[in-house]
Amino acid sequence: MHLSLKFMTRALLSIGIFVFSQQLFAQDSIPRHWVSLNLGSQVTSLNFTASSGDMLDYSKELNFTNGIGYSFMRGKVILDLNVDYYSFSSTYQDDNINTSLELGYFQPAVNLSYMFKVGSFPLRPRLGVGYGHSFLIYGNQILNGALTDVKKAEAINSTDGGINLNAGVILFNKSNICVSSMYNYRIGLSNIENETNNQETTTTIHGLLLKIQLAF
Repeated sequence: MHLSLKFMTRALLSIGIFVFSQQLFAQDSIPRHWVSLNLGSQVTSLNFTASSGDMLDYSKELNFTNGIGYSFMRGKVILDLNVDYYSFSSTYQDDNINTSLELGYFQPAVNLSYMFKVGSFPLRPRLGVGYGHSFLIYGNQILNGALTDVKKAEAINSTDGGINLNAGVILFNKSNICVSSMYNYRIGLSNIENETNNQETTTTIHGLLLKIQLAF
């Protein structure tokens, strides 16, 4: 009888500990699969070197980006797969040249982030790195009043790869909705000019991104 009572006590205690731990895990667990709406703004720097070796200081202008994404979260690791549209415009003017350039891109991108947990606080910092491969949708240049479709003329390469470095915060709530706010720095890896132009243009982008995410 004593052994049976001792066994039952241990069994009930074990069950209680298991249920309690499962409740704790459930309270702190994060759904693994998320879809997102991505909204952002960015400033692009054109680093242009003419065939003569002269570097032109193009203006930096504010443009917008939007897209959709999928995120897989496990533990403190986040894998993001995004498809975004972004554009940028820039101008340059001196005594001899008055030019403006506008390009639009479609960009699939992958990003890997680490999420830091600060106690039970629902706002968590995140740091990430990724790669995006952009495909040129359209491109227009106005040079001293003359309009050129640089995509059709193949003056600009049709693709551009870039490394994305980002940092931000992610806010969770109890209704399977979370919001991420991030700063993103994109380093273009290639010359976007057609090599026959004998000139070089690379890009760097500073942007702010808001991801509104829903678990499923």
